Amino acid sequence: MASRTDVEAGAREWFVRPAPAPVAIRDEKGRSRELPPSDRLREIERRARLIAASDGLAQAVAGLLADRAVRVHQVRVDPRADGDEQVMALRVTLVDGAEADVPVWPGVPRLHAYPAGERVEVTGEPLLAVEVPAAAREADGWVPAAAFADALREHVAAG
Repeated sequence: MASRTDVEAGAREWFVRPAPAPVAIRDEKGRSRELPPSDRLREIERRARLIAASDGLAQAVAGLLADRAVRVHQVRVDPRADGDEQVMALRVTLVDGAEADVPVWPGVPRLHAYPAGERVEVTGEPLLAVEVPAAAREADGWVPAAAFADALREHVAAG
């Protein structure tokens, strides 16, 4: 079983992974050429990298909050985010007893907790908005799992 540190390192690798590069091919006349990835492939790859990074990051945050009522749940779309991408969410129990889903966006230093549900797109107003200190963001844009866990800790019920 991978350690939390290994899981977060893997997530970060997905976060900083470059977009697909052109592929070297030979055309029908045998000339060497580069075939750039299609826009659709680039978009699929970008979304896959985001889900992979958020999955590892959510696992690392949940590991840091193992003493709390936190678990990795399923992908969600956060209506407060800049796009319609799916990211992994945590299912948490807030200190007031409410069950909530918290989408985890790699590189975004804020978290929103929404009423728990089963739909991929969360709806309604957030029950909670938590800002991670800007200083926690690293040079490559990564926000460490520990920063998210520290920001959530006081808002999440003990397990």
